[in-house]
Amino acid sequence: DFSIYLTGGSEINGATQYISGGQGFFLKVDSPGNIGTFYTDNSARLHNAEPTYKDPEVNFLRLSAEGGVFSDETIICFNENASESFDSEYDAYKFIVSDNVNHLYSRTSEDFSLAINTLPNILLDNGISVPLSYNVVESDSYTITATELESFLEANIILEDILLGTTTDLNENPIYIFTANPEDDPDRFIIHFNISSTQTQDYVLQEGYQ
Repeated sequence: DFSIYLTGGSEINGATQYISGGQGFFLKVDSPGNIGTFYTDNSARLHNAEPTYKDPEVNFLRLSAEGGVFSDETIICFNENASESFDSEYDAYKFIVSDNVNHLYSRTSEDFSLAINTLPNILLDNGISVPLSYNVVESDSYTITATELESFLEANIILEDILLGTTTDLNENPIYIFTANPEDDPDRFIIHFNISSTQTQDYVLQEGYQ
């Protein structure tokens, strides 16, 4: 599995800002066409890594999917400095590097697949629905677990399973169990923030998730 760490402190699959010796990594430039040289010296070497902490004012939802022999994570969070479009400082693309592992990720209005998806706080205040996709490689029972919900205080967070036509209040039940197989449409979930369960069907019809 890929691990991702952003300079703001968000991470998935246990990543930190520290890279082990011999470990490969990707770098992404902040705008298309930028070229240059990445350089570091021995001063960057460390024997011990201090724990990292995320900004407590950021609303931060971690979703973990498990089943079979594979697991994956994705993050959806809200930050007043983020935008709805891709922000290199706050967002991270989802790399679908192999069809032989499961992948959990959210999607933007521009249909980008993101491992870390940071949106402006105003959208949380007004209510927003975020498409969530899960590719699986074998028929099995799976779970999606929501953690770090305490950062949302009184926010209403609902997981909708479009395939089954069900909704789950993640504040009351943060673990959702379901069956999936490779033939299922991976775009089967939606995370609704501050949208009541009576409004979710209207969203599905308007956005074409049928």
